[in-house]
Amino acid sequence: MDVAAGNVHVALGLRHAVAVPFLLPFGLLALTFPFVAVAAYEAAWRIRPSNPIWIAELIVGALWGVLIVCLA
Repeated sequence: MDVAAGNVHVALGLRHAVAVPFLLPFGLLALTFPFVAVAAYEAAWRIRPSNPIWIAELIVGALWGVLIVCLA
């Protein structure tokens, strides 16, 4: 069964949403993470359509760092 129904944005959001239950005890900021991560990937596709993944991964890595610092 295809949970995302072929939608890459939903699939990417679900991939990042896996971490949310583990982060919830630290605050509601964790709920926004999957949406911001998907937005980062979308921005990277628009910034550099020929090779966006490395930019997206850097942005999401920085988001993880901000999330960790804010929740620590």
